[in-house]
Amino acid sequence: FDRLDGVADYQRELDLDAAVARTTFRVGNGVHRREVFVSPVDQCIVVRYTVEGGEAMIGRIRTGNEHATTTRVVDGGWHVSGRNVGKHGIEGRLRFAFRVQVAHREGQLRVEQDQIAFDGVRELELRIVAATSHVAHDDVSGDPDAITATQLARAKGKAFDRVLAEHLAEHRRLFHRVRLDLGRTATADLPTDERIAAFAQILQFAKALDHGQRKEQKDGEASQPGRNLRLRRRSACQHAHGVQAGKHNHIDQHDFFKHQRIAQ
Repeated sequence: FDRLDGVADYQRELDLDAAVARTTFRVGNGVHRREVFVSPVDQCIVVRYTVEGGEAMIGRIRTGNEHATTTRVVDGGWHVSGRNVGKHGIEGRLRFAFRVQVAHREGQLRVEQDQIAFDGVRELELRIVAATSHVAHDDVSGDPDAITATQLARAKGKAFDRVLAEHLAEHRRLFHRVRLDLGRTATADLPTDERIAAFAQILQFAKALDHGQRKEQKDGEASQPGRNLRLRRRSACQHAHGVQAGKHNHIDQHDFFKHQRIAQ
């Protein structure tokens, strides 16, 4: 993608309930959204790029791998076929194929043998199907070209909303069979960087206590101070659990150094 300087408000998420990966970010006045999911109904990967406001999208799509492949432009999309390379003295016998259907809104789109180029588009959607000749561990007589042609034909005439709706229905039919509720606290609403920073402080505190215990053991101190140290470690673990459970959004510095003074 070109003209993506100054990216801001970048966010990525994986929606487990919908089995959809989403990315959003802003460039100038434009809000970019990217969605990716794999439809179990249509057996295809769906990728959709959209931009609202700002400048339209411009860029190109290319493909490349270590295998011997042939790319053809078929029905306004790609048909890529090939055979896997041999390795470790084993001959490559597995044939593969994938097809790419591309659609766009506004702007221009060119599908060429070496690239798919787009300029001034507001929406770009890719539907990708793939297959190999694998049938069984001793049978590679499958026809990936025919398989991918059937798969793409099934998905080709469907609107994006229908493909997504059928994907959601089939995914949730299985995903909603079981629910696991571990509870929710305010910690879950914290940004990931803050949670990582808080956890790092917990680890630092725990390491300090472990170091103190090893020092007492090394110096051969009496068992009573060692017992007190174990009690202090238990208190530290309870404190850490409170942070992770959302009782504290951060480790209070006064509380941290209070434990440090006790440890001394």
